[in-house]
Amino acid sequence: MNEMSEPIRNDSQRGLEPLAISVVIIVLIANGWISYANSQRLRKYDRWVSHTHQVLFHVESYQASLIDAETGGRGFLLTGDESFLEPYESGIAAVAVELEAVDRLTEDGSSQQMLLPKLKAAGEAALAQLAMMVADRRDGELTQQEVMVAVAEGKRLMDQLRELVSQFGSEERELLRSRESEAAELNQNFVTTTMLSTLVGLALVGGIIAIIQRNRRRTEQAAAEISDQRKRADEARANKLVSDRQLADFVEQVSDYAIFLIGPDLKAASWNRGVEQVLGYTEEEFLGRDILEAIFLPESVADGTAQGEFVIAKKEGEANDDRWMKRKGGQAFWASGITTAVFDDAGKLLGFNKVLRNLTDRKLAEEELKALAAELSEADRNKTMFLATLAHELRNPLSPIKNTVQLLSRSKLNQDVQELLDVMERQVEQMARLIDDLMDVSRISRGKVELRREWVPLRGIVDSAVEASAGLMAGNGQRFSLQWNVGDLYMLADPARISQVISNLLNNASKYSPENTPITLQVNRVDGLEDGSLAEMIVSDEGIGIAEAEQDEVFKMFSQLAESVERGSSGLGIGLTLVKNFIEMHGGSVAVFSEGVGRGSQFTVRLPVVDAAEVQTTTEVFVDTVTVIKSFRVLVVDDSRSITFVMERLLKSLGQTVQTAVNGLLAVDAMKTFDPQIVFSDISMPGMNGYELAKYIRATPAFSDLYLVAMTGFGQPTDREKAIQAGFDDHVVKPVDFSVIERLLRQRSQ
Repeated sequence: MNEMSEPIRNDSQRGLEPLAISVVIIVLIANGWISYANSQRLRKYDRWVSHTHQVLFHVESYQASLIDAETGGRGFLLTGDESFLEPYESGIAAVAVELEAVDRLTEDGSSQQMLLPKLKAAGEAALAQLAMMVADRRDGELTQQEVMVAVAEGKRLMDQLRELVSQFGSEERELLRSRESEAAELNQNFVTTTMLSTLVGLALVGGIIAIIQRNRRRTEQAAAEISDQRKRADEARANKLVSDRQLADFVEQVSDYAIFLIGPDLKAASWNRGVEQVLGYTEEEFLGRDILEAIFLPESVADGTAQGEFVIAKKEGEANDDRWMKRKGGQAFWASGITTAVFDDAGKLLGFNKVLRNLTDRKLAEEELKALAAELSEADRNKTMFLATLAHELRNPLSPIKNTVQLLSRSKLNQDVQELLDVMERQVEQMARLIDDLMDVSRISRGKVELRREWVPLRGIVDSAVEASAGLMAGNGQRFSLQWNVGDLYMLADPARISQVISNLLNNASKYSPENTPITLQVNRVDGLEDGSLAEMIVSDEGIGIAEAEQDEVFKMFSQLAESVERGSSGLGIGLTLVKNFIEMHGGSVAVFSEGVGRGSQFTVRLPVVDAAEVQTTTEVFVDTVTVIKSFRVLVVDDSRSITFVMERLLKSLGQTVQTAVNGLLAVDAMKTFDPQIVFSDISMPGMNGYELAKYIRATPAFSDLYLVAMTGFGQPTDREKAIQAGFDDHVVKPVDFSVIERLLRQRSQ
């Protein structure tokens, strides 16, 4: 009987397990559902309470803004003080905002929505009456009595408004009390339900414990499995130790990198082959050694740089240490590497990992490159200075030659002598242009060229370039023709540079073409492009031509054509370089075409242009009058006696009284007795240079009205600025053209 009932009890007990679990699940689900429903309702009521608080806040803010506006307005009405209008205006601005917020927040409240129009109408009436009184007060149209009446009326309206606001607030507060009461009741229900659910859960714990007891065997089985897992983990840990040992052995064998550990006391805690290779220490010599003393230079330790590396690594996790360090014996080397801080799980510093590599050879190579770059930069500066000095020294002898030719040209000469003078003048002009080209190349190579762009007519630029080159082409016996195939076009350009480009191309055509051959400048217009219209200027000749293999080289600096060298007509090889650079700086292009040697050449320049109608220009009519040159006392100062000799005769031919001096000191002596009205002075002179002379003249009251002109071979923009800063009124570059001297004298005569 007993033996039969035992299995029955066991079966019934086993049947209780799913039943208990089912009950627990049902209770948990019910508890969760009730809790969720109560929490949702509680959150809903919390939102309504918060919503009511917001309505009250905006109602009170609305009332405060009305009070601010009414107080400020009343203060202004009573005193006329404009400072009261600041709270008045800010209050009016805030009223609309706060009322809109109240309207939005009470959209679902019928009683508030019924009261809100009255509140809004009362506020608008009060503010309208107050605004009218403020305006009249500003215009001075209110008497004191009217002001008092207006203040009283405004107070009456504000009292009515306060009553409406109070009524609105009372209803909202009543609503708040109702919602808070409902929320409190719901919260109590929530607490009660939670407690009941907890008690039910505790009641079920007994059943769960019984289930756990019955699962003891399973627990024991799980413990066995855990033991097996621990065993496998121990095996994995042992394998990791083997792996770490293999890694340590690998690191120890690395010879290109010094890889080692440093303790928190900054003493070496490990060693590898790289330490001996890079730093020169054996394992016995290195372990336990003070790292600061072992590998850092004394000056790095003295200034704190070495210690700072470990401070940074500790703070930021790592620190780079690319710097000069030392090997055993004190030999310095350039080290590149990293220092990494090592911490335990609690954040305690265990030490540092350090990796170093000897990159002395690369560092020395970099230093050599820097030194080479510095040498090249210095060479470039020396080249620039050489070109400036060369231009100055070349301009000095050109100046008296040019002035002598111009002076002789003013005399009546026979035809042969006049032709010789024309040849000399053309050659002097060519030499001056070569000097200017040299300086332009120097400025372009240093990026110092500045374009002075303006809207200019294309025809004016072309005419200026043709005029500059006409003498050379006529002297060489060539026939020039201009084919103008366009209308009135304008371009945004530096007219001097574009004229220089066209002139250079015409001069090249003349230089490399035989006598009695045509040279043509054809100007066309190219339309239908995405970027607008282009002016196309084609310079054609029937000269020596260019071999096909050399056509890609002609625009390179100092390029020389083989044919021109053989004929003895080669130049400096910079003219076409300037052409290409100036055209590209203007957003244009230049190309060359030749059918070969002896077949002539054709250079095509394209630049952006617009029609004259697209350019806003102001046309003014000027009446030119010729100013008669007055007679002045002129002092010429230059250490070149040739220049002073020619300048003296040029100026005397213009009716001037002239005296000369060969340096600044003699000029100062001459000024005491000569009392000049105009001084032409060189810059580079022994004793006292031109800058010092200019400063002396400007510091002497007796010479305050003296007209001072710098006359020098230094022609860069910075040279002109330096001359003006020193006190010169004007700056001209040698060789000085006769027309320039005439222009300066006419300006002074005015």
